[in-house]
Amino acid sequence: MDMRVTAKKAAWHFVGYLPKGMGYNHKKYVLRMSNSNGILKGHGPYGQDNSFVRRGKKLILFYQHGGMITFNRAK
Repeated sequence: MDMRVTAKKAAWHFVGYLPKGMGYNHKKYVLRMSNSNGILKGHGPYGQDNSFVRRGKKLILFYQHGGMITFNRAK
């Protein structure tokens, strides 16, 4: 997954091989910030409930059903 995060939005899309029939595609999607708490609205990678949390230099994307993705290069 390739994701670009700015102060007000996060743009993402899947890259590389994707299994057929799983509903994944290579389209680019945008998640927009709805308030200052890090809650995002839009089409997320693994569901519609998404939020960001910053812990030190790491940016963590929490998504629906308890999953998370850690990004190591948060500024």
